Amino acid sequence: MFRTCESRWFLRPDHPSVPLLEAAFSGLDPERTATDRYLVTGRDDVGIKVRGHGRPDARLEVKLRQGALGPIALGPVVAGAVDEPGRAAATVELWSKASATEGSDLERETAWVEVAKERRLRRWAVRGDVVEERAAAEGEIASQAELCRVRRDGAPWITFGVETHGDHGDLVGAHLAVLRRALASIGDVELRAADAVGYPAWLQRDP
Repeated sequence: MFRTCESRWFLRPDHPSVPLLEAAFSGLDPERTATDRYLVTGRDDVGIKVRGHGRPDARLEVKLRQGALGPIALGPVVAGAVDEPGRAAATVELWSKASATEGSDLERETAWVEVAKERRLRRWAVRGDVVEERAAAEGEIASQAELCRVRRDGAPWITFGVETHGDHGDLVGAHLAVLRRALASIGDVELRAADAVGYPAWLQRDP
């Protein structure tokens, strides 16, 4: 098992912030184009998927949400509710994850959904109060900002998220630092708390 902090938003392709997000990841080749298979459990605190379904290196992954913080305002300070247009609001979810090779009794369950993904990444490293956009070295907290085009039941979506992992240090503080740095580099995006959900919760919504 390993720990992660995650913040994610799911947006329709015509969302006004999509051009800014795509510009921030332009020039980066997709690091992963694959189909993941998710088991819809009816719960937003449990995630079960086959990563790279149908590939020789496919793996079964299980994650359990240990807690959540938010909504947290990340944009300019303005009057009004957290979920106000023109500012970013995030939920930070803390997960424990484990993985194994594909193939188990879960494969006989019927409530599986296939999600095609094309993902671009920007990597960040955190050591103490220093946050830098680069691959993390040993002893540093690693984080990545992700822009992913996904397709579920034929419907296209865009998901933007930041995932931070490590077994030492202030994982939540490092995650928020990277999240703020990544959003500052993108520009004046509108990311609403209503769209800030993880994959397990998103899969329960209408496609």
